[in-house]
Amino acid sequence: MAMLYPTLGQNEIALAEQILHVVFKSVNDQEFNQALTGFLFGSRNIWIDLYKVFRQAGILRRAIDVFDWGSQISDHLIAYLIWGYFYGEDSIKDKDSLIRHFIDTAPINRIERVSWLVWSQAEEVKKKSPELILQLWQLINGRISKPDESGGRVASYLLNWLFLFEDLDDTITVTAMQTIDCFQDGFSFNHIIQYFDDNWDNNKSHITKLLARIYEKGFLPNYPEDRIKSLLRKIILSEYKEKGQFICRQYLKAKIYDFKDVCSGKE
Repeated sequence: MAMLYPTLGQNEIALAEQILHVVFKSVNDQEFNQALTGFLFGSRNIWIDLYKVFRQAGILRRAIDVFDWGSQISDHLIAYLIWGYFYGEDSIKDKDSLIRHFIDTAPINRIERVSWLVWSQAEEVKKKSPELILQLWQLINGRISKPDESGGRVASYLLNWLFLFEDLDDTITVTAMQTIDCFQDGFSFNHIIQYFDDNWDNNKSHITKLLARIYEKGFLPNYPEDRIKSLLRKIILSEYKEKGQFICRQYLKAKIYDFKDVCSGKE
């Protein structure tokens, strides 16, 4: 993602306002797309002050409705919507929320880019309010859980948002379970297995519930083997041994790994 800058100088803001009103106000949709694409190509960084100008001029709202989301520069526009939200310039609770309008109406493959872009900027996003992260996650869950949506790839990135939280709670766990329910075949679990293994000590109950949901849905993570083995060992030796044995039985049935010693508690 592009570099993020909160502020512009007053001269730059005034100039941006003049340019935006001249270029974008009185053009048809095709010309609007061309102008906005050119602007985004020429200004690859994210300026929160520029987001404010975009929003006030109605450009972001119009862009959500008419922008060519097949464009290579569309990630840059999505980044503006994401960071405007995380910097408190937009609220999902507002009736004119831009991020809500985008999640509700954009093509599903663009929602996938939201889930990926947020995860790819985890270190920066983690500095923001956990409540904001959770609200956006729940909003996306609502979109991908619709029967006519193909939300499996979105869910595959979305579950990795667990990395954005230091500790889990009941609300985060329920939200993550809703994401798991949207999984489709082909999801790679390697990142999330590592997260579960690394964060087991402080989140035993929540991690056990999430793992059980993954296996109950018929998914069988098979990489990385050493992390799966480590995690199973921890569950078997904890008060959640019964859940661990259930998971072990899935591996023994599938004959993927020989976890007999781990599952019996001998290793």
